[in-house]
Amino acid sequence: MNLFRLTEAEKAYSMALDLNPDDTTAMLLKGSALYYQKKDEQALLLFNQVLEKDPGNNAAWIFKVSILKALGRGDEAVRISQKAIEKDPKDPIALMNIAYALDQLNRKDEALRYYQRLVDVEPDNTIALMSIANDRIDTGDYYGAIDTANRIIAIDPSEKSAYYLKGVALYRIDLLNEAGVEFDKALAIDPEYEAAWTYKGFTYLKKGDTQNAMNAFDKALEISPNYYPAQLGKYRIANIMWPGL
Repeated sequence: MNLFRLTEAEKAYSMALDLNPDDTTAMLLKGSALYYQKKDEQALLLFNQVLEKDPGNNAAWIFKVSILKALGRGDEAVRISQKAIEKDPKDPIALMNIAYALDQLNRKDEALRYYQRLVDVEPDNTIALMSIANDRIDTGDYYGAIDTANRIIAIDPSEKSAYYLKGVALYRIDLLNEAGVEFDKALAIDPEYEAAWTYKGFTYLKKGDTQNAMNAFDKALEISPNYYPAQLGKYRIANIMWPGL
């Protein structure tokens, strides 16, 4: 990010806070400007202030966890949430927060348990369900991920990420035609979904269809020129077509 723009943004949000010290949006935006300038401790202070005033502010929590992880204090985020859960075991904010923190620490099995507890409290929480599907893919539970994706689709048939995650799980168990169908469903909802184009490319590549794979990777890069997974796909095709290049 442009450092000059970040410093100017920091100044602008500081002025907004001078006018209204309780403006949590200005706190959040100033904190994010500080975060991207690597001013972690200053940013953390602001995110803490946001969370004091608005405990359910998901963006502030995500930034806070990222900073604590970078500072080697990731377990602190888990402990904070654990204390809130001890007070109220069904607190959906605390359950989401601890699950996210555990996810960021790559403690997937523990994160899954807390996401599941959240879904027990809020059965239609599609954000938690998508996290469950994603973590099940990461832990190799592909059939579980498919079941979870189907549950999301039943709740919200317009949720593109559910079709994408289902497609990824199907791809991992080599049900390639079925995976392609799911990626197409995601793209029917959002034709600019670069992740779906990319996995569609990998699906073609796994079937040996390098031309259609290249077309799909090109489409992903047309949408997002620096999208690394699509770049990796094109690199793999180059290795197939021109080995040793």
